[in-house]
Amino acid sequence: MYKIKDSQYIACLIYRQQTGRLNEKETEELNNWLTESDTHQALYEHLLLKEYAEDIQRYNTIDTNAVWEKYTNKYLQTHKYRKVIVWWSVVAACFVGLIMFFVISPEKRKNGDSVSFVSTIEPGKSKALLILDNGKSIDLGATGNNFIHVSKTANAANTGNQISYTGNQNTSSLNEKKDVFNEIIIPRGGEYKIILADGTQVWLNSQTKLKYPISFTEDVRNVYLEGEAYFDVAPNVDKPFFVYLNNKMKVQALGTSFNIRAYPDENRIEAVLEEGRISIENNDRKNQLQPNHLFAYDKVNNTETITWVDTELYTAWRKGRYIFYNESIEQILIGLSRWYNIEVEYESQDIKHLRFSGDIRKYESINPLLEAFETSGGVKFEIHGNYIVVK
Repeated sequence: MYKIKDSQYIACLIYRQQTGRLNEKETEELNNWLTESDTHQALYEHLLLKEYAEDIQRYNTIDTNAVWEKYTNKYLQTHKYRKVIVWWSVVAACFVGLIMFFVISPEKRKNGDSVSFVSTIEPGKSKALLILDNGKSIDLGATGNNFIHVSKTANAANTGNQISYTGNQNTSSLNEKKDVFNEIIIPRGGEYKIILADGTQVWLNSQTKLKYPISFTEDVRNVYLEGEAYFDVAPNVDKPFFVYLNNKMKVQALGTSFNIRAYPDENRIEAVLEEGRISIENNDRKNQLQPNHLFAYDKVNNTETITWVDTELYTAWRKGRYIFYNESIEQILIGLSRWYNIEVEYESQDIKHLRFSGDIRKYESINPLLEAFETSGGVKFEIHGNYIVVK
């Protein structure tokens, strides 16, 4: 699948095509991309529906040369950022209202002061609390590389950022008729990976809980999620895999890779499918999800939607990046607040609706991103420890 940057380049080619400025080489590139898959054809048809007039008007209000010169002077002089400079030249030449490495905003600042913050907010790290079936708790991030005897029938190996389960094939395990559960809790500013006894891999995001069997002894594989996790489910046609999200919703998967976001303090539950097939059952309603599609449930209005998406926007967090495209600053900071363990206050409600796009490395300080927001204009930040005021 194309990366976000490549998808925006294709959008650039489509824009040039629609405005009659596509040259012969670009026409060949676009045609080759269209014939690669039905998904590309669907994306092409989706982008044809876009209205560009508003984007052009917005683009004309931005002093792009001044913003870019200021930002290259601060961040893009090293070798590792040369590709970003090349990418910017492509975007600027074609006009797609987006800088995928850092930021775009609908505001303009020509001669603003340089941005600086007194304190730095550092990213989270691997940490988790394991709760055994007998109530004993183990701090996984603190214990490092060790062997954990979780029950008579199962063991686990912990490395400090990952825990993996193995079953003991002895008489006790063969006579076990009911699943024994453990629970792993990821705090704010944490993440962890778990490999279940069946080989299923689960990446757990900040402020997440997962309850799961230490070995799958029943006819189904049931796990219980609160928060956000990416699942790469081990195939087993004889034991379907279910993720329970609340008292009413469950996701069934067979040999599937997907992301689920189900925080109790958010008004939406989202499931994004990368590979395979999943079935989502909610309030006696069932939906089949195809790859590259998003299922969203609105808790307030009790409505469901299924849309085509670029899955990288929803899954890049497990690969060390956060990507957002045309999102409100409120939604961006809600997501980042869990990882950076920050509290956010807004000077006014209107600020929450400012929209930005960007692609950041999650293991770096949040400060460069905030500085990029300020550089593009329309917003300022005050940092007090891990407390941010947005103005």
